[in-house]
Amino acid sequence: MAAEAEEEVKYDSFQFRLDEEEAIAFEKNKPDLVKLLAEQEERWKVTQWDLTDAVPHRHNKLKKLIRGGVPGPLRAKVWMNVSGANAIRASSKLSYIDYCHSDSNKDGTILKQIDLDVPRTFTDRDDFCEKDGAMQKSLRRVLVAYANRNTGLGYCQGLNFLAGGFLIAALSEEEAFWLLCATIENLLPQNYFENKLQGLRTDALVLFDMLRRKVPVVFKVVEEGQISPEVLFSQWLLCMFSTVFPCQTFMRIWDSFFYEGVKVLFRACIAYLQRIQKIADVTSVEGVLRYVYQCKAVTFDTEVFVDEMFNRVGSFPWAHIEKLREKNGAKVTRQELTFSLMRAKLGKSSPSTPREKMAAGNMSFHRR
Repeated sequence: MAAEAEEEVKYDSFQFRLDEEEAIAFEKNKPDLVKLLAEQEERWKVTQWDLTDAVPHRHNKLKKLIRGGVPGPLRAKVWMNVSGANAIRASSKLSYIDYCHSDSNKDGTILKQIDLDVPRTFTDRDDFCEKDGAMQKSLRRVLVAYANRNTGLGYCQGLNFLAGGFLIAALSEEEAFWLLCATIENLLPQNYFENKLQGLRTDALVLFDMLRRKVPVVFKVVEEGQISPEVLFSQWLLCMFSTVFPCQTFMRIWDSFFYEGVKVLFRACIAYLQRIQKIADVTSVEGVLRYVYQCKAVTFDTEVFVDEMFNRVGSFPWAHIEKLREKNGAKVTRQELTFSLMRAKLGKSSPSTPREKMAAGNMSFHRR
């Protein structure tokens, strides 16, 4: 009896493997994607911006150009420029190679966690699955170099997907390293990745407040189901959607994030939840959580989703965001004080901070 032919493996344009539902969605939207890429290249051919020089901050014409998408061949140059990564590299006394060979971070548990997480990164791409292959080695070097640069942070789960995404976008190892520096040190709020993740938890609460006004149906289900904001938003924010959205979509989010900052991530969160409020049964906790963790098949229409992000979710004024951060940051600080007092009274017997739970294997991020 002849062996049955193996089922053909299907891939998207960034060489991610697709399941059946994702493959259908990708093929449905592929003609629009091809047309969009051609239009992007044409727009950037006639751009007036010199991508080797510093670019103006919050310039409306440049913002509009970037929101329309950065062509793949230009992403490294544009991201390095508009994010401030080039400026960080130019002002650093040490080079990427220096950080690679530094032994300033002597915490063996950090290297152990990096070695655990590198093979877990983008497991739906063949090159990331090759044990000790070129991509795994590059990713490990970038993460170790950053742990040596930022000894206070060291390493936090989620950084592997950011650095891995930068490598997928055809950045060199060195560019991926400096872009990681810009992302953590300049673009994301302070304490996003530190031990207690206080910056992240604050922004999760900020988004929860926004949810009340902008996506009331989902907010009601989440509140009544007592789903914590951290459960709802942590993976999206820490990995900047790289574990849940198609690559073609999260790359477009990243295009604007590197120029406009973290509120682009807020826009993506709200736009996605508004979308599932319209297309899905989100009247139950199970319905909401299903779409929180299984986003890919409903976000392959990249251009439509980006339009919803920037034109359908309303305004996100910085003054309002900062006011919400001040309120919710104080709440997180009070929570942390309460937890610290409880732990001191009861004695520490198990990992309790988000970073400790990750290291113990109780929390982990995987691309779904």
